[in-house]
Amino acid sequence: MIIQEDNHVLIKSFLPNVIRPVELINACKFLSYDQGFQYLLGIELNNTIMTYHFYSLELKMIHSLNLTFNESENIPSISLIYPSALPVEVQLNKRSPGLISIPEKEGLFKTFNIPQIKKNPNKSELPFVEESYQFYVKKFQEHGNVLLATSSNNQIIEASLEETFFDENIKAHYLLEFYHKDLKKLDFHSQLVCYMALEEALGIKLKERVIALRMLFSEIERIIFHLKSTTQLLQLTSFKDEKLLAGLKVAQDLYHLITHKEQEESILCLGGIERNLPSSWIHQTYESIKFIDKQVQDFQLRLSSEQEFKNILSFGPINAIEAMKWGLSGVYLRASGVNFDLRKHASYYFYKELNLELSLGITGNGLARTQVAMGEVLSSLGIIVQIIDNLPLGRVKEDLSFDDFDEASLNQISAKSFVEAPEGMRCVVLKESGQLSLLNTKNNRLLACQEILKGRPVDEFDLIFHSFVLNQKD
Repeated sequence: MIIQEDNHVLIKSFLPNVIRPVELINACKFLSYDQGFQYLLGIELNNTIMTYHFYSLELKMIHSLNLTFNESENIPSISLIYPSALPVEVQLNKRSPGLISIPEKEGLFKTFNIPQIKKNPNKSELPFVEESYQFYVKKFQEHGNVLLATSSNNQIIEASLEETFFDENIKAHYLLEFYHKDLKKLDFHSQLVCYMALEEALGIKLKERVIALRMLFSEIERIIFHLKSTTQLLQLTSFKDEKLLAGLKVAQDLYHLITHKEQEESILCLGGIERNLPSSWIHQTYESIKFIDKQVQDFQLRLSSEQEFKNILSFGPINAIEAMKWGLSGVYLRASGVNFDLRKHASYYFYKELNLELSLGITGNGLARTQVAMGEVLSSLGIIVQIIDNLPLGRVKEDLSFDDFDEASLNQISAKSFVEAPEGMRCVVLKESGQLSLLNTKNNRLLACQEILKGRPVDEFDLIFHSFVLNQKD
């Protein structure tokens, strides 16, 4: 992505490069209300400097705000302007107690303030609790527990997720160590955005074939993600769909065929991809695309024609204002009617040269999110066909090694890069100090889910929770 320097100059004419804690709230109001920076991508703490990274849909750019403070100063919370700041601020306060002045949460209990939910808590241990309230604990082995407070008619009054659900943004102080130990452990789109930032900073120009194949792999990953999350969601209802499950299996087989790897294994490398495609891949890809397209269109027809099915999925509506307030992106943003996709509106690689049709919703509920996800699968199939029809020739791997760059030179590079992952925006910020920060929007989805659960029947919990793909690691 190209950063718009003119807009940076305009913003910096109103905001200094470094601000103090007393200026933070007004600076955030200026960025959010006046300049359209609706998204807080992440917060970083380095000694006595706090860095806030914001993103604007309209300007298609990132703006970073540096705050400097001393030990006697309290930093105000910005969670009233950017709600997604709250879990990060709480995590920072754990490391540096009292650093940020987080406002008391009004309601049954303070969100993020239930240290270990092992059993149903004693009501006397929780403030603002009426005798008629009931408490339930939903357990998720990989993440932690969710505490639900419900009324006598089984409506959720408050939902609180254990802090273990919330991810800290990945931060690397030493690029060489990160490259050799951690990069290959990340999922595909997190790896992709890291490689993009590193390649831009190091001046590595990619071959056209490499770019096209990376886009191809990205779209197959997107198809698998949406088919998998939708079939898992359907398993919580009485409406199973074997055709969608068959489409998922074909997509997974296709990925394995063209990469020679399982989906969990890395196929990317610095300046390229690990290996070229097998000789028979084009015919197999076309056949797979036809099959998946048929299964998805049959599912869409069923989704639009069976009213009971539509009623079951019509939970958890989110309007466009709420979606942007919580910093949602990807399917969750477009299902609320916001026409934005990084591939189209802040184009990277060759996406601007393709016919990319976006699927939009209106209500932002579970039905809209499912419909938009299926529309995105069909769009990805179309992108794959366009890539194959115009696939350049050439090498896919260069003799490049990160070890060719010494630590001193790596400490001088800087770059910002982001991609449209299936579940939302991924962003990497490389600083001249040699630090790398990988930011994702999972915490934004968690916050939105907590709010949407309020007032909903307890029976809808699993559907709402799963519709935000919160049972998986990003």
